[in-house]
Amino acid sequence: MSVESMLGTPDAPLAFRVCGGPLDGQTITLTAAKCSIGSGQMRTLRLRHHGVRRMHCLILRGARGTVVRRWSPETRLNGQSFTDAPLCLGDRLTLGPVELEVTSGAPPEESQPLAALKQNIRASRVRTRTLVQKLRETRELLYQIQRELTEAKQGHLDLQEQLRQMRASSDVAKQQCGERAVELERREAQLETRQAEVEREAARLEENRARDAQQRDHWEMFCRHREEEMARREAQMKEEHRDMSSQRLRLTQQLEALQRRTDELESRRRTMPQATTPDETQDDPRLP
Repeated sequence: MSVESMLGTPDAPLAFRVCGGPLDGQTITLTAAKCSIGSGQMRTLRLRHHGVRRMHCLILRGARGTVVRRWSPETRLNGQSFTDAPLCLGDRLTLGPVELEVTSGAPPEESQPLAALKQNIRASRVRTRTLVQKLRETRELLYQIQRELTEAKQGHLDLQEQLRQMRASSDVAKQQCGERAVELERREAQLETRQAEVEREAARLEENRARDAQQRDHWEMFCRHREEEMARREAQMKEEHRDMSSQRLRLTQQLEALQRRTDELESRRRTMPQATTPDETQDDPRLP
């Protein structure tokens, strides 16, 4: 329920006696239910005087009472600072160097509807603080998702570096295993198959990264209203990160297996005995 609907329709004009400024001593009457006071051109009551702000306060009036809402720090009620307060007969509203005294059109004391209105205003402030806290938590969640996305990008770069290293190791293995052409061709075919699988996986990861980047933009725009969706996307990002870590581990294991096989083949080649001809055996007097 709004403040205007709680206050009702004003049944009498609101009168002020001006103290200070060019209108000193004059009485000003306001009839509107919502009145803004200040030096700005669009104000209901415009006070053209040095030191008066463009917007000082907003007055809401009705049959059940009158409420004033402060818009400028230089606005005081009966010499005290305030945010929202009931306006009663005899109250003095200070607007910079100008003071307005309520002479008619306001209740003599705070009525029960105004007390309820103040309670509703306090409750609204509590709800506002709660919403602000939720907004901060949502922003923290968004920052966490952005950090995880950065880590996923770094993991993708590491995977590309591992792929480059694996290709280099494959070239070295081809040069060292030149005498085992048949075995090398079979290994090379296997390596090309693995390489194709890795490239397809890298392409899929790149598509996922682009899709994640697009989804992150949507999350930034609708983060206030999509907390549940962001939580789901966060879980998906974690799962993809685990997939990339698994792929990285498998590639490392494959590289280590290939290196061990290469070392084994090189060891066999070095330890293989060289063949001797029958003539050399007969001519050697040292042999029986």
